[in-house]
Amino acid sequence: MKTSLSVYAIVVVLFTATMFTQPTNPLQFNKPSNVGTEFYFSVPPCYEVGGTSAINLYVACPVKTKVTVDVEGRGFSVVRQTVANDIIEIRLNPGVAQAFSKTDSEGIPAEQVWPKAAVHVKADVPITVYVSIRFPYTSDTFLALPVESLGKEYIVASMADMTWMYGGYSLPSITTITAIEDSTIVNFKLGGNAVTVTSGGLKSGQTKTFTMNRGDVVVIGNSKDSKEGDMSGSKITSDKPIAVTSGNQCANVPTTLRWCDYIAEMELPTQMWGKTLLVPRFSTRKNSALIKVFAKDSNTMVSKNCSAGKLIQKAGGVEGTGFMYERVNANANTVMVYSADSPISATFFNSGQEDDNVVSDPFQMNIYPVEQFSTSYIINTPGIKGGFKFDFNYLNVIYQLTDNNTMPEDLEFGTAVNGEIKWRKLREMFGPSIGDVFSCLVNGKKYASKECIVPGDNVYMIRCGTPIGLYMYGVSNYDSYGHLAGAFTFDLNKKGDTQKPIPLIITSDKHKVTGSVTDIPSDSATRSNLSKIVLGITSTNCTVVHDNLKPGNVATANWSVIQTDSTKDASATLTFTDRAGNDTTITLLFTVTMAKPIITTSATGYCEGDLAVLNVSGYYPRYKWSTGDTTKQITIANVAPGTHMYSVTVYNSIGDSSVSDNFALVVNAKPTKPTIVRTGNTLSIDTVAGAIYQWFYRGGTQVKGATKSSLAVPVDGEVWSVAITVNGCTTISDAFSVPSLVGVSETDENTAILTTPNPVSAMCTVQYVAEQPSVLRVVSLNGTEVLQQTIPETGNIKRTIEMSGLAQGTYFIKITSGTREIVKKIVKE
Repeated sequence: MKTSLSVYAIVVVLFTATMFTQPTNPLQFNKPSNVGTEFYFSVPPCYEVGGTSAINLYVACPVKTKVTVDVEGRGFSVVRQTVANDIIEIRLNPGVAQAFSKTDSEGIPAEQVWPKAAVHVKADVPITVYVSIRFPYTSDTFLALPVESLGKEYIVASMADMTWMYGGYSLPSITTITAIEDSTIVNFKLGGNAVTVTSGGLKSGQTKTFTMNRGDVVVIGNSKDSKEGDMSGSKITSDKPIAVTSGNQCANVPTTLRWCDYIAEMELPTQMWGKTLLVPRFSTRKNSALIKVFAKDSNTMVSKNCSAGKLIQKAGGVEGTGFMYERVNANANTVMVYSADSPISATFFNSGQEDDNVVSDPFQMNIYPVEQFSTSYIINTPGIKGGFKFDFNYLNVIYQLTDNNTMPEDLEFGTAVNGEIKWRKLREMFGPSIGDVFSCLVNGKKYASKECIVPGDNVYMIRCGTPIGLYMYGVSNYDSYGHLAGAFTFDLNKKGDTQKPIPLIITSDKHKVTGSVTDIPSDSATRSNLSKIVLGITSTNCTVVHDNLKPGNVATANWSVIQTDSTKDASATLTFTDRAGNDTTITLLFTVTMAKPIITTSATGYCEGDLAVLNVSGYYPRYKWSTGDTTKQITIANVAPGTHMYSVTVYNSIGDSSVSDNFALVVNAKPTKPTIVRTGNTLSIDTVAGAIYQWFYRGGTQVKGATKSSLAVPVDGEVWSVAITVNGCTTISDAFSVPSLVGVSETDENTAILTTPNPVSAMCTVQYVAEQPSVLRVVSLNGTEVLQQTIPETGNIKRTIEMSGLAQGTYFIKITSGTREIVKKIVKE
């Protein structure tokens, strides 16, 4: 069995994918986003009071692929196949998906390591994972981030324990930490407020360190006696990437207003934070949402609607100095712009129904920075697979207005119909209103937020030519959910990294190619490091494995592509991406029979003396040309006229070879240099069969229409040349000067003839002195006479000639009087 290998670079398109997603573009998975092949996370434990409880994973992929979900410490493992362009649901029992279970009255265990308690999801090609927690009387959702999007620094957002109003209950604020590598050192510094104490006795400002292995989980929450205790502002740092998920077992938002609901959200690492946050509003609510704002750096001034706001004194810590907690707008339910000179993050908390008696319930939702907006999203409602439905599902689209303050023409909404997306303009689908306009500009542009009621349980898509933000939330009576509809996850700390990773093929055999990839530049302060190695969904009959790929931690990793079935052809589209979003894609081809190489050349023909460049299409490890050259491309110089034959033999990595067909390189002779001769007022050269001619004057100005072997000279005193072309090859004559035989020289020409105006567009006045009757002629550059007047008068002559009907260009006015001839050049505009 013979196998060949071909590798070449292709162009990759930018994309962010979404949860509830079945992306249709196979190149949309190459950028850092919520799409990935491996996920680790832990679900913050929800209280259990009997009834049916479930934690559902919604997994989407545009192709059929294997998905494995396991919780190693619980002995749980399940393998499922995705459905192309659809969603599968994988249901987990709370005892499997949560580190522990508890009732609404039990306190949570002291903070500790729960070995191998993480949910681990892995797939062969990129997928999206959305987590839905559905317990009796309570629910929420969150978007899972893949391992390549995780970080080493987090600041927790949660809601305080409200059980001071419910004697005997314990419904704490909670955060979970999941390790994705062995021997990970995690430091947890408690924030919260003055009354916060964890179940293990940790107080605000104190730090606890954990040593964790891959799949381990730490759960931290306030103690049963720490009423109003809050995990918000707690700072988590580690020496290796970790996943953090936070929430509250049943949060009042605010804590003084009922009714409570379970809330959860997967935290964004600080390298993903930006400087501008556009906060939408839930339009049916009478009062504005609650929000918590955090700063990556100490002493960060946060502005609201471009006006000076509040100073966050510390990067994490207790409420007031370590984070802001407030209504988005204390006076009305409005949208808001939060901005700062340093990276910030915000979490949106929808208030309870008692706040305004509007049907709703608390949910927690990350606000994503403008810097991470995308141009396309695919979503679906939670009830699409017959799951628990919500009465109302909403989309909130944040988009850039046009210069005319209108909705962009290309902002479109798509509905899935029989597996295809049917597109309509967003304004046609949801009305012409542009929605809420943000009151200050972002990067000089005006943005708006439009809330849309989703027409039913289905799959939908939104797209726009400019980046947009998208949130999805839903409500029923005393029930709710809310989440991002997708996310780019660029490392915004590394904006200076604009260079693509460099892949290298090291070895290959019949069924396997191994290589390495290195991120650049070499300066570690600028380099973002590798993010992921992705096998494209168009790949066939192969798998990819890699080692030492620790996203964000390493610049170099090793990889292998393996042909699955050696009796069939295989192809692999492999993309290497760093955390700044730079990527390089190669294609590997394994063929059962080695293809014959094809010689190509970019030129359509060659002439004597040209350099001929021959190239081999595709890539091969080794070449041997009939000339003895061993490169992919060869250059042939000074080839004599005639037909010359070339061939190339190519070799794969195991020595198999294939020989091209002979390539005929035709080199045409240049015509003999012509010699110009003058006969009277005519210049000519020898006529050559099949030749093309072109005359020039004054060192290279083309004479329009002068394309014969002879030229009637319109004026003396000029320098002429001619080019002759045969079979695409051109030779130019030596310059030929025509001396002035009569008339005045160029220097006294202006005193002999006066023309006004010059240049001329229509009427031209000609003045001169004639001792005898004269003839006035106008002659074009190619010697054609276009106008003639006979003038019998003598003395001072003045004539007006009409030139409006002549083509633009250079002409000569020739005056003949007896034996005297004078010439004047004139330009027709």
